[in-house]
Amino acid sequence: MDRLCESGKYIFTANTEGDSISIVDVNSKKEVNRIRLDSLIRINGREFPFKPIIGPYSLKIHPKGNMLYSINCYDHSLIIIDIIHKEIKMRIHVGKYPCEIEMDWEKQIAYVTNGDSNTLSIVDIENNRSVCQLPLGELPQGLVLAKKRKELYVANMYEDSISVIDCKNNTIKGEIPVESCPSYVLLSSNEDFLFVSNSHMESEDGGSIAMIDLDTKEIIKRIGVGKIPRQMVLSFKGDFLYVINSTSNSVSIISLELGKEIKRIKTGNIPRGIVIDEEGQNLFTTNMGDSTLSIISLKEERLIDNVKIGNGPNGIAIIDLYPHIFRSMP
Repeated sequence: MDRLCESGKYIFTANTEGDSISIVDVNSKKEVNRIRLDSLIRINGREFPFKPIIGPYSLKIHPKGNMLYSINCYDHSLIIIDIIHKEIKMRIHVGKYPCEIEMDWEKQIAYVTNGDSNTLSIVDIENNRSVCQLPLGELPQGLVLAKKRKELYVANMYEDSISVIDCKNNTIKGEIPVESCPSYVLLSSNEDFLFVSNSHMESEDGGSIAMIDLDTKEIIKRIGVGKIPRQMVLSFKGDFLYVINSTSNSVSIISLELGKEIKRIKTGNIPRGIVIDEEGQNLFTTNMGDSTLSIISLKEERLIDNVKIGNGPNGIAIIDLYPHIFRSMP
């Protein structure tokens, strides 16, 4: 297989129903490689009677760009993949049906929410071992680490609450009540505020974003968005919030200065994950309903392209990489 001859920007997507991870070249707007997790694990001596069996759901890429961390909802595991050699370096068991992952790169700690066991797994990735599991509310989903505050915030979807974890001693400090079905959380740039996407599953009017003052742990603002809001990202200046609306097939743009939604941009079918590039020029969403990656221009505020990727994509990550990915499709 030929190697890439130039550095570039790449998107990695967790294709839950395809047991694979797509690699998309942002410049060419094409999938240039696909890591087939079932094949990698089979090489290590395991055979599976049916697919999907692994179910990659959420991704993180090491800042050095050489290792990929995949949370797998069907395999109940965290696997660490060498991107350069396309090898699984380690598989670590977590809880049942893990959903999302947050990393503390300085301390080499991974935090994983487990949707079926209602727990938080804390994993020492330097020594490849599970440290402990903490009980959470029902169906924990998104989570975010506040380094300055040394706290972790976890959305408990079926308990309408946010768990607050003390990261110094791995204990639960308390809970923050929120609105209906919180799924994801995001910090403001200065860590003063927490944004919570509330799905309001049964509402025909759409969901909302709650803004929480982390000093008082109280909701100070609610902003209406589309139906079933999920993942969010901030603009790099911290003045706009971009929110996935899963069943509205759109991204909401929220002006934090105005405190309201100012525009919606169409995506592919049933968007799930979202990232923004370092330049703040483009958004990218994984779309589970049609197995595509949407590329959205923020300058033009419109959908540029839908790129076909692996089956049932959820998680997404972006990084600038040097010539160490294989271009040829397997």
